[in-house]
Amino acid sequence: LERGAELGVIDDDLALVAQAADSMLLAGWSEAEVRAHRPDGSLVHLGLTFVPVWDRGGEASGHYRIVKDITERKIAEERIWRDSAFLRSVVE
Repeated sequence: LERGAELGVIDDDLALVAQAADSMLLAGWSEAEVRAHRPDGSLVHLGLTFVPVWDRGGEASGHYRIVKDITERKIAEERIWRDSAFLRSVVE
């Protein structure tokens, strides 16, 4: 496992990828949300899901990694958070 480097994950988020990869064996799966650079240099938010693959002897022999672009969702969440903070300040 390259721990996210092959996805262009930014250095600050590489530990999140490593933690998710390590914890997948304990929980049977794991998830992480990280930031990465697209080939053109722009920032993208990725949702990673790790699922172990077991051999016939019950040992982990690899894993599946599902990568989803969640950039639009993260932008919408940020907008909602910002709007909520503004409304709270108006009410106060």
